[in-house]
Amino acid sequence: MPDAQMADYLRFEIYVPRIYAAGAEAESGGTVYSLDPELIQTFIDDTVAHFGGVMQANPYAPTPYKGWWHSSREDKIMVDSLTYLLILVRIDQAETAIDFFTAWKSRLEAATHQDVILVTYYPVQVLGGFL
Repeated sequence: MPDAQMADYLRFEIYVPRIYAAGAEAESGGTVYSLDPELIQTFIDDTVAHFGGVMQANPYAPTPYKGWWHSSREDKIMVDSLTYLLILVRIDQAETAIDFFTAWKSRLEAATHQDVILVTYYPVQVLGGFL
């Protein structure tokens, strides 16, 4: 059996709320917001330009995740319906990618009125090198 060629990457996962209520409005059952598709398209375009690709959960399917959060400023638990984006970045671009996704994390938090947008990353190996 031949040895498989493997390549090292960082896998970034970004979880953003597709449907959410912000701050005090969440408590009163007030205005419910949805994720701006233009913001996500801008993120996708920027990510593709920097790292060559991005994957997104199907935007037409029901949200794959639901998150319960206890805000440090509120007594109530907030509930978000989340979607996610997944990006593979070559290991030699690690520092650039961390800076890039840190900046986007702040931008997404502000645009969606969230205390925190969850961004995770970890090393992975994939079969073959494609980026």
